[in-house]
Amino acid sequence: MSQTRLLRELDAEMSEAFLDVGAADDANYQHGVGPIVSCTVRVDRAAEIFGDDEVPIAGRQVTITFELAEVAPAVGGIVTLDPNGEPERFRLGERLAYDESLSTWIVTDV
Repeated sequence: MSQTRLLRELDAEMSEAFLDVGAADDANYQHGVGPIVSCTVRVDRAAEIFGDDEVPIAGRQVTITFELAEVAPAVGGIVTLDPNGEPERFRLGERLAYDESLSTWIVTDV
């Protein structure tokens, strides 16, 4: 088994467990006029992001983490989720982190 396959299988199992306890959400992702793709996301509404200055200052941002086995997120893509009966939409900005299985993005409200 490859590392990519192993990581994606582990992350899929963890995401299912996170969904069960309310630590992840079902969402829809769309880039441009492309198809709408169902996916599982983890939203962090208070991620501390440090700048690259000589004296970096932390700022709080909203980030969304995707499973790459479900979707291939790209700058400008739109994520829609409805965890509490109140739909939310976010636009993907900068990719913050990624590996063979997960991709985390800084997002803004739409």
